[in-house]
Amino acid sequence: MTRIRLDYVHEYNRRGRIYRYFRRPGSKQIRLRGVPGSQEFMEAYQAALDGQPTPEKQIGAKRTRPGTVTAAVVGYYTCLAFRSLALSTQKMRRAILERFREDHGERRADGPTAYPRWNPAPQTAKNGRTLGNSRIRPFKPC
Repeated sequence: MTRIRLDYVHEYNRRGRIYRYFRRPGSKQIRLRGVPGSQEFMEAYQAALDGQPTPEKQIGAKRTRPGTVTAAVVGYYTCLAFRSLALSTQKMRRAILERFREDHGERRADGPTAYPRWNPAPQTAKNGRTLGNSRIRPFKPC
């Protein structure tokens, strides 16, 4: 079998599988998928040579239907508003949202079966005091 030698391409054998990475000095490693010489491999190699970022595959993207609660939660996870939070806050919110997504993930977030809009005005008791949740702000889309 003929071996193709390409600049900046390094091969690693891990547990019987061969992985190929593009590594130019002073830059990060980029994994090159496919067999050397194939169209997929050569396109990834050319993009790495040109310095173009490779599109990362999103896990579960094919299973996520647009307009559902799951799509909204995934969109929030990739939003700068979520990523700029402290790690402990992200962990707490992720736990809450994942429980909510387990129960309502396939439900539509838009359209006729969507959730009714939440009224952010605080409720008051008979004695004039505001009830709990008065500090909860409505969800702002990114």
